[in-house]
Amino acid sequence: MSRILVAISLIGFLSFTSSDSTVAIDYYSPENIWKFAEYLYSEKDYLRAVEEYQKYISIEPSESEKALYKIGLCHRLSGNPDKSIDYFHRIAIQPNSRLRSSALYQIAYTYYILSQHNASIKYLDQILDETTDEEEKTLILKTLNYLSQKMWLSANDTLKLIDKASNDEYIYSLQAITQEGMRLRNKSPVVAGILSGFLPGAGKAYCRQYGDGVFSFALVTLVGLLAWSGFREDGIRSIKGWISGGAGIVFYMGNIYGSSFAARIYNNNQAKELMKRLPELPTE
Repeated sequence: MSRILVAISLIGFLSFTSSDSTVAIDYYSPENIWKFAEYLYSEKDYLRAVEEYQKYISIEPSESEKALYKIGLCHRLSGNPDKSIDYFHRIAIQPNSRLRSSALYQIAYTYYILSQHNASIKYLDQILDETTDEEEKTLILKTLNYLSQKMWLSANDTLKLIDKASNDEYIYSLQAITQEGMRLRNKSPVVAGILSGFLPGAGKAYCRQYGDGVFSFALVTLVGLLAWSGFREDGIRSIKGWISGGAGIVFYMGNIYGSSFAARIYNNNQAKELMKRLPELPTE
């Protein structure tokens, strides 16, 4: 089956590269191996593209850097980010590499999509320390890492470093999200807990969970009334009073904890809604 697929790809490649069937083609020349690898890459046939890039390296070792770079992209695009990072590292560790900064960027990009934001920022800072090439792209990715961690002030400071003359709508959208993030009014878990300590359900209402707030107030009040009723009827030995009182304490403490947790949920939901508007970076 794989041979059939290769044959089909070759036919497509030949029709793509030449309309003259009388021209003899050296399929094993470095140039044509590279062209075929690029064709497979353009067709998103990444795994077989890797095989062709590796053939190219074996024939043209002096040009291995650009093939390693494309292999790294192939692995990431085919869902193997760890292998991708490994190949980009092989370029980045070469001190005189022409693709060093690009490889470092791709490592940072891969860590970004893996949500390993601190690792991504570390490599981006390394690029910024070494070169000004593609500085805007590097700063944009650094901003996205900060925004993904809800570090609004750091994102804002990073955006200020981007050329003011840029009229890119992408950057404008990042600026808008950053400014909105800085204006978010988060709810304090401590305040929410204290409010519900004074009045059950008040902390939930503070977090705009009005229905839950009413329910918490009603539940704690109900068990409290049951406990009071039991002790009033049977005194200190009231079973109903002790059971209801115990349940009341549990519900009361749960109401305080739940209100504090509701504040954290409220804050996360605000940030999540904002994050949904984050624009995506190009795949390369």
